[in-house]
Amino acid sequence: MEFIQNWIIGISAASILYAAVYSLAPDGRAKRAVRLAGGACVLIAVCAPISRVDMSSLALEAEELSDGYAAEAERMERERFEFMRSVIEKEAKAYIFDKADALGVTCDVDVMCSDSEGVPIPVSLHGVWSGEEDARERLAEAVARDLGIPRASQSWGADGG
Repeated sequence: MEFIQNWIIGISAASILYAAVYSLAPDGRAKRAVRLAGGACVLIAVCAPISRVDMSSLALEAEELSDGYAAEAERMERERFEFMRSVIEKEAKAYIFDKADALGVTCDVDVMCSDSEGVPIPVSLHGVWSGEEDARERLAEAVARDLGIPRASQSWGADGG
């Protein structure tokens, strides 16, 4: 940042000096010569610092910025996935409650998701139920059919109450 600040100060100083000398120069050849020399001085003030730039430190700074952006992108991707996972688990649970209510089964379930190519999908559930065994079996089949959670990945226990 200091480099840019010094560069701007140098350009400003060259421009002010040029303007002052140009305004004092007599008309004619002298004024044209001052204009040519002053323009060259301002051009040098603009271009000279570029030749002194340390490209290796500039490359290091660019690499640090790139690493920082990559880390931030990774963090945001994890947050996005966790948010999607929580929404999908919540919606799957709501579906199971609705289906259970329609079948006359009372239940409580926890749905677990897994990462499938960056997308969380429901893969298993653990639940407790109370009601008729036949209705619970129909619920388990509906979950397998509609949510894609295989029967082998469903764990149901009877509600102790």
